[in-house]
Amino acid sequence: MNDAVSMDQKGAAGPLPLATIVGGRFQIQSFVRSECGTDLYQATDTKNDVAIALRLFPFPASLRTVLERDLTHAAGVTHKNLAGVLAWGYEGDRAYVASEAVDGATLREIINSRKSQNQVVGLAHAHVLLGHAANAATPTYVTAGYTPLRFA
Repeated sequence: MNDAVSMDQKGAAGPLPLATIVGGRFQIQSFVRSECGTDLYQATDTKNDVAIALRLFPFPASLRTVLERDLTHAAGVTHKNLAGVLAWGYEGDRAYVASEAVDGATLREIINSRKSQNQVVGLAHAHVLLGHAANAATPTYVTAGYTPLRFA
């Protein structure tokens, strides 16, 4: 069995090894994928032994104010169609965001699945998917002081 290692003891290049502790509390269980400059992991919150999603990404110190504002706002948004932000912070030159573990497929996985079956996401299915996304995004606009989206 691997001994737990803190993120500060590892370099910033490449996926982190299993059992690495991030934020003093999140223990990496497996690497999921890299996307859009971030690394996504399955992890466990050692504080309450709950499975979580943990995203790590390089982030320059000069932009921390913007990130902190956005993550504080995101942590306050709750909706059944959104994974809740549990915690966020920094270690070394990386930022991390711990969120609820999500069951189900990503939009990209849905589209790729349909494509592999020589099917497309038709208008009716696209309408349902966009409806769920818009429904989840609406509380964000309301709490930020923006006018809610209206659909005819």
